[in-house]
Amino acid sequence: MARRLVMALPVLLFLTLVGHCHGGKIGVCYGRNADDLPAPDKVAQLIKQQSIKYVRIYDTNIDVIKAFANTGVELMVGVPNSDLLAFSQYQSNVDTWLKNSIMPYYPATMITYITVGAEVTESPVNVSALVVPAMRNVHTALKKVGLHKKITISSTHSLGILSRSFPPSAGAFNSSHAYFLKPLLEFLVEHQAPFMVDLYPYYAYQNSPSNVSLNYALFSPQSQPVIDPNTGLVYTNMFDAQVDSIFFALMALNFKTLKIMITESGWPNKGAAKETGATPDNAQTYNTNLIRHVVNDSGTPAKPGEEIDVYIFSLFNENRKPGIESERNWGLFSPDQSPIYSLDWTGRGNVDVMTGSNITSSNGTWCIASANATEAELQNGLNWACGPGNVDCSAIQPSQPCYQPDTLASHASYAFNSYYQQNGANVVACDFGGAGVRTTKDPSKHPIQDEHDKFDISPSSERLQSTTIGQMLWFFALHAGRCDCCGYTGRKRGREIHAVTVRYSGPRKPSTGSLASAFGQGGGRRAGRLESKIRMARQPAGSTTSGSGPSAQPILHVHDPSSHWRGVVARPVARGASKEAKLKGELKMERVVGTDAVVAIPVPRLAARGSIYTEPVPGQSYRPVDKMSWQTYVDDHLMCEIEGHHLTSAAIIGHDGTVWAQSTAFPSFKPEEMANIMKDFDEPGFLAPTGLFLGPTKYMVIQGEPGAVIRGKKGSGGVTVKKTGQALVIGIYDEPMTPGQCNMVVERLGDYLVEQGL
Repeated sequence: MARRLVMALPVLLFLTLVGHCHGGKIGVCYGRNADDLPAPDKVAQLIKQQSIKYVRIYDTNIDVIKAFANTGVELMVGVPNSDLLAFSQYQSNVDTWLKNSIMPYYPATMITYITVGAEVTESPVNVSALVVPAMRNVHTALKKVGLHKKITISSTHSLGILSRSFPPSAGAFNSSHAYFLKPLLEFLVEHQAPFMVDLYPYYAYQNSPSNVSLNYALFSPQSQPVIDPNTGLVYTNMFDAQVDSIFFALMALNFKTLKIMITESGWPNKGAAKETGATPDNAQTYNTNLIRHVVNDSGTPAKPGEEIDVYIFSLFNENRKPGIESERNWGLFSPDQSPIYSLDWTGRGNVDVMTGSNITSSNGTWCIASANATEAELQNGLNWACGPGNVDCSAIQPSQPCYQPDTLASHASYAFNSYYQQNGANVVACDFGGAGVRTTKDPSKHPIQDEHDKFDISPSSERLQSTTIGQMLWFFALHAGRCDCCGYTGRKRGREIHAVTVRYSGPRKPSTGSLASAFGQGGGRRAGRLESKIRMARQPAGSTTSGSGPSAQPILHVHDPSSHWRGVVARPVARGASKEAKLKGELKMERVVGTDAVVAIPVPRLAARGSIYTEPVPGQSYRPVDKMSWQTYVDDHLMCEIEGHHLTSAAIIGHDGTVWAQSTAFPSFKPEEMANIMKDFDEPGFLAPTGLFLGPTKYMVIQGEPGAVIRGKKGSGGVTVKKTGQALVIGIYDEPMTPGQCNMVVERLGDYLVEQGL
């Protein structure tokens, strides 16, 4: 198990504050508007004890800068708004400031950022026009001393710089700030500096509790997700929505490549009587969940996996700040340096906040590792849950409470169920690429174990003539793994070989029933689609195979009436048979030892879509994508149920407008309508003026992915079109299905087909 844990640890351990190569950074704001704070040297010691690596201060106080010398802490210093006039008017003022306030202490004190002005659009005195000239003068001063590539210059802003922030995709800067914003953004791009913004979900909740729930503001897993109607993106917390509103505002001005840095975010620990949300518990919950969100590189719905650097506000309560009670109570520590509440700075989840026990269930269901998932699938799911999935996996590390039993299935089940419960026990949250399965048995009372005979699908160890078999690997994994709706296994393209190995392991010798079950027999929705006929037979005398003896060898015979296996019957061949013989669909028993049977099935591939195929031609490349397969994609995947709802209709259409498969309710369309959709993929924006027509319905084209995804909206419904290498995957929805659910179903199938070269 050591090897597996080595793979998982990089997403669990100190990704931010204690030395890291990847991951967002977590810092803290050290405000000093108080008369009861400890001396700066004491504060520097406290910060080192907490393993905090990044600190923001709001000026260049010499005592503070000196206190952080040789601590390894990276310091962000500030030019106050009151100094902007002097800094913007005369270069000599900036040169003198740099000489006296920075140079004597650098590099012993690691100053990495200088913020020029803070939330200038909120200032009672209009100083916005002074920001960019002051920034340019600071850059010139740094360049004179050779520090312009070591210290980054930017300016911080409040969310109030936007005229609109909801939905996130409609984020737009206030037009009254355009005169200074454009040169500011150009300066940031030129010098590779981030756009800095202070975000406070607390105020969104406090100002509008009827529209913003406390759970949504706190990152709580019990929050009701919010769907952006323009993009279909699903937001589970206010922080992500606010970040993405900035991103979309930048994108609207053609500055979408700018990195966004959050220079303040936090939650008050105390407030006035009407500020019911300002409590130590809520502050602990918000800041703990925010840290986890950042260090796990969760990103945002618009930019998943994107690193975001965040500074927590604030280190201490500041008793001299004006305003309502909460203004003075954002601190993490009291003046005596005792914590107001505990906080896990590593993001590993040592603090118990509103995540709930892993074993508890909100609706009597749990998510565990599928007995039919491969080790690779379980490992991928585990890594994702403990990384981008934002699950606290510290309990399954060595010497921790849930480390035993030390099996991949047990650890994956812990992570899968944590993610599942944190996301409202939603059926979609137990996918993990087909590696997760829901159960009504409490895992704490029913230990995780393989409940079924298991078939592992992998490439044969014997290398034959090169032919890509990624699609057939998926075919076998689909039926052997009993994939649930919308779950895909074997996603990655296979190695360049002809054979697939099916390994059977179970408590007894392979039986007709167990082998048939592996290939989709035994009833269920796939009965009749894959009509494999499997029987056991004895090895013909004289056949040369390894194992305990020829008379006991189980033989697998397969006949599948669907076109890509039509007429192919597997039969035993002697070891050493020619490649041509193997390519004709014959089966080779590699070995049978005890209860372990390994068979290698050569993979025939269909020559052309929809054709009738009887026997493979040696050396020719085939593709198993007959019309039967496309209809299965529509019926079993596009039209699958999510939370009791499904698409209104769906189809897979060739680039030439030919219908490959469709649901019964899919509308009739004109050839030019499909041609226009294809043209929009080639020329993004082509459909925007006229709309997307599909049969009798016109959809307003909304935010998509140029060249890859088109999304349309009409009333409470809409359409999503995903382009693959050969086809268009189309889903049409209406309430109660959501845009996000439609996007997920259509785009996941489309992404899978793209990976398979289809």
